[in-house]
This record gives sequence, C-alpha cells and structure tokens, in this order.
Amino acid sequence: MDHRQALATWQRHGMLPNHHQRLPAHVLQAQIARLKAPVPLKFEYNRTLAYGHVEWCTPDIRRVLCNNPGPMTERGTNTWIVGRGEVTVIDPGPDDPAHRAGLLNATAGERIGRILVTHTHRDHSAGATMLANLTGAATFGFGRHPTYAGGDDGADQAFCPDHRLIHGERILLGSHAVTSLHTPGHCSTHLCFALEPGGVLFTGDHVLGWATTAMKLPDGCMKSYLRSLEVLTDRTDQIYLPGHGPPIVDPLSVARGMAQFARAREARIITILGSSSVATAVEVATQMYRGPIDPVLAKSVVELVNVHLAKLHDEGLVAYIDGAGGQAQWRLVAKGMA
Repeated sequence: MDHRQALATWQRHGMLPNHHQRLPAHVLQAQIARLKAPVPLKFEYNRTLAYGHVEWCTPDIRRVLCNNPGPMTERGTNTWIVGRGEVTVIDPGPDDPAHRAGLLNATAGERIGRILVTHTHRDHSAGATMLANLTGAATFGFGRHPTYAGGDDGADQAFCPDHRLIHGERILLGSHAVTSLHTPGHCSTHLCFALEPGGVLFTGDHVLGWATTAMKLPDGCMKSYLRSLEVLTDRTDQIYLPGHGPPIVDPLSVARGMAQFARAREARIITILGSSSVATAVEVATQMYRGPIDPVLAKSVVELVNVHLAKLHDEGLVAYIDGAGGQAQWRLVAKGMA
C-alpha cells in the first residue's frame, strides 16, 4: 500500500478528518488516537564542503555552497551548476559578493547562459540580478513574489525573471533539459526542476535533507505543500538536490515521510485544541514540544503552527477569536458550531 492509498484508507475508516466534515472534539480525538505513526525521518547533515569551493556531484552537476548559515539555511544555500562550457546556474543565492565571486571562479572559462530560481526568497533569488548583469544570462522563475499586507521578511520583492515558467514547461540546457514543476507550499512561487536525462530533481526548499520545510503566513500554505509533495511522489526521481543540505539519495521515502510527518503534526495540533477550551499558536507550539522552545527556533515553530491552523480553519475544523495583544485564540469546532 503506497502513501496515497494509506491516507485514503485512513480517511475512509475515520482515522483522518475529512476536509469538509465537522466533528465533535471527542470524536476527533478518538480518530487521531488511531492515526498511524509517520515514517521516521532520517536527516543528513553536511559538514565537509568548504564555502566557495566546487563539489562535483556528477560529471555534469557541481555545487558551490554560500556562506550564509543559519537555523533556516543549515550551513548555507546550495547553488547548483549544470553542464559544461555553457552552463546553467540554479539558485544563485543571496546578493553576496563573495558567493558571486565563487560562482564566477567555478565557471571560469565557461559561459553562464541561464539562471534558474526555485523561489523568491532572498537566500535563493537575490543574487540573480547582479549575476545576470555580469554574465548576460537570462533569468527564469515562476514570477514575482506576491505583495501582502504586513509583508514577509524573507521575501525577495525585487526579483522579476526574464522568463516566467509554468508547471510542466521544458527548458533546453545544451545537452540537457529541465522541466519546471510548480510546487507551492513553502512559497507560492516555488518551482522544482527535473533534469533530463538523469533522474535528478532540484528541490529548492520544498524537500530538504536536514530538516522539515519551514512555512509562514501569508505566503506559506500547508494544503498546497501537501499537494506539491504528491507531485513529487508520483514521480520516479533517483536523487533530490535541495537548496540546503546534502543530496537526498532516498528521495521517495523522504518525500513520503515529510507528508506523513506534516499530517501527524496536524493531528497533534487538533489533539491539543481538543483538550483546551482555547489556545494561542504559541501555547499550541509549547505543548507540541512539551516545554519551552529553543529561542532560535521559536519564531519559525509558531509560524508553522499558524500555517497548520490556517489550513484547519479553511476546512472548518477550527475557529479563532481575537485575543490579548492581537494574538488569535483558537478552538476546535464541534459539529453544528460556526
């Protein structure tokens, strides 16, 4: 039984709430108690590649690691270079002169013809414009980052690709080609790039080998993220090359594990709300992690809980009321309640 059959079975037998039904809290808790455990996720950590140095992953794919480590970027952003002679750069990283110099050194004697951007976050796309200006390369991406009230401190509002890509669009890269896959969730403009030939998928921040994918409102969307994971698990790629961390050599099991992990986290949120009259996202996050959260990660954890709550609210399973200091308080919606 594959993951989709399993999820359909769980829903059919009441182990997962249907997207359109509203159930009493005690029924939801009983269902969640029977939820199967997710596939254990094994994360790999890269501790060897030096910043600015070239690592050849295959005869036609190399990586240059940017020196922008952090809790959301692991050791830094991976910039992937595809081909020889006339090459394609995938995710040029932030607007960082040292990293840009490393990319130019890595491609000395060659021509950068195309720059592909997986999504409009500054650690992936902000370096595209300057690199394009220096090399004459054309830039490709889904489009501009949407403008929201309140903004997004990680968004790159400046990047605008020369060529806007849609799902399934094929781009020739000399002896190779890539097909763009629209994979929103982490970011609404997110694309993965499938390399032909080779069974290689450049996953940006959609699937990482070192952590689960971060999301934040208003642009992050859990429902889209889960649908986008299905796009990947319907494929037969042999390796994922992510935006952060080392290559993922067991891609399907990682993608399926990510989906099950997210669903189990959502079930845990419903359980917590079922045992409380109301709770804020901070209180839910604290109970999920059974105590105070590492201050370095606290903001991103609460943001991820809010993304889950937005999905559950859209499905009619939770409701919110304004709380003190503008913090929303959430409650589980019982049958017949608005």
